[in-house]
Amino acid sequence: MIRRLLHYTQKFWSLMPQLLSRNPTIGIALIVTAMLVVPFMDAIAKLLSVRYPILQLVWARFFFQFLVVTPLAFWRHGPTAFVTKQPFLQVGRGLFLLGATVCFWAAIKYIPLADAIALLFFDAVIIVALSALVLREQVPASRWFAAGLGLIGVLMIVRPGFEAFHWAILLALAASVFFSMFILSNRLLA
Repeated sequence: MIRRLLHYTQKFWSLMPQLLSRNPTIGIALIVTAMLVVPFMDAIAKLLSVRYPILQLVWARFFFQFLVVTPLAFWRHGPTAFVTKQPFLQVGRGLFLLGATVCFWAAIKYIPLADAIALLFFDAVIIVALSALVLREQVPASRWFAAGLGLIGVLMIVRPGFEAFHWAILLALAASVFFSMFILSNRLLA
């Protein structure tokens, strides 16, 4: 049974480039599916954080991700899947994702998941700024305007009056910074 599953998985991955080049809808569907999984993972982490330490949950997330992704990467690309010309940037990228996950899951232990997710969208503001400063990309005024609107939304959630401020909001914002750095490092590695 496992051999058959591996056979069909290999067949699926070998056909993926042809399928995506002919039908971008498949790629869009895969991205949408992946993005639907993330909130479920966060909700499960919030539920489990009542009983288990955050670092143990983060370890489990990355351990099981490693168990799934490593064989697929090796199968698809062979040993070259694990060779990089920029090892420090790769390690940094991994640490940024680790930091984002630890901070975000620690935040959702104490504040509502919806608030934490909304605060995580502050990464759009950071990414726009970093793409101009670090990547030297031209950022049109419309993107700056959209980032400004996003910042206003984040401030509404943070409640600048601090009457309902919870320290875990800072963890969600730190997760946003770490995630922005993760996205930026992806762009640098591309």
